[in-house]
Amino acid sequence: MNERQRRLPAQIAAVIVAGLLASLLVFRLAVYEPPKAPPKAAPAPPAQSATPAVQALVISVEGDVENGREGGSWSRLRPGDSVRVDSLLRTGSDGRTDLSVGQRARVSIGASSEVSIRELTDSVHRFRLTRGRMAADYEREGERVLRVEDGSGETVAETKSARFGVLSTGTGIAVATTSGGVELHTRRQSVHVAGGEQSFVPQGGTPLPPTAIPTSVLLKVGNALADSSETLCAEIDGEAAEGSEVTVDGAVAPLDPTGRFHVRVVRKPGQTFALVAIRDPSGREKTRKVACTPPPAQIRDMAIRWKTR
Repeated sequence: MNERQRRLPAQIAAVIVAGLLASLLVFRLAVYEPPKAPPKAAPAPPAQSATPAVQALVISVEGDVENGREGGSWSRLRPGDSVRVDSLLRTGSDGRTDLSVGQRARVSIGASSEVSIRELTDSVHRFRLTRGRMAADYEREGERVLRVEDGSGETVAETKSARFGVLSTGTGIAVATTSGGVELHTRRQSVHVAGGEQSFVPQGGTPLPPTAIPTSVLLKVGNALADSSETLCAEIDGEAAEGSEVTVDGAVAPLDPTGRFHVRVVRKPGQTFALVAIRDPSGREKTRKVACTPPPAQIRDMAIRWKTR
């Protein structure tokens, strides 16, 4: 075999490889399409809250009742209004309002009270009682709970089903349960207040053991001012049941741990008595009038008679 014959197979192979490369180039440029990148997934919609917010509906209003927010404007509350989370409700000395939250929850706010709505969902209804009294008629609905806390949020009354009243006295918070049961607790201790019982938590203290709700309202008062005074009407010494709210001429009279109080009443022009009022956690009220001590006698006319001989 000569040299030319030996080179022929190699030349044929080279031609075949060149043809294959040319075909591959044509396919790549004219026919082949690279796979497209998968489209980016659309962002998922924000998850809906498992416990959507609800509203409280105003059923009735008596006297002076206002609705507002901390640091904001105030407006008169009217039947049919709805109040939401962060609403602040305050009542005057003659004010009262009833709210419904759903079909099985009713809340009443008494006179001279201030209540803020902290949370309203399908699982929790939470109110903060800064001062005064509120009551609830709360029927069971699944695991939903009602929480009423004091002004600091440290003491909480909690229930799933009960009729009860809560009174913030300025020196503590008291609970009186008519039916059902209420858990009254602080961070350190908790007590169960059953139907027909009441309990009191002194400010900064722990709940006292529940006792039976008294059949009558205790209020003992007297004037301890023995001598006439131009500046004082009376010095009132009194005694009231623990957990009650006592006012003298509209001003709160703090009770000591034994339920006693002492108030000096400044005399006002024409005043003849001081009005002492009490309100207990059950909502019962009583008033007493304490007569002012007469002011010192004043010399209005003086004549000098000279004896002559």
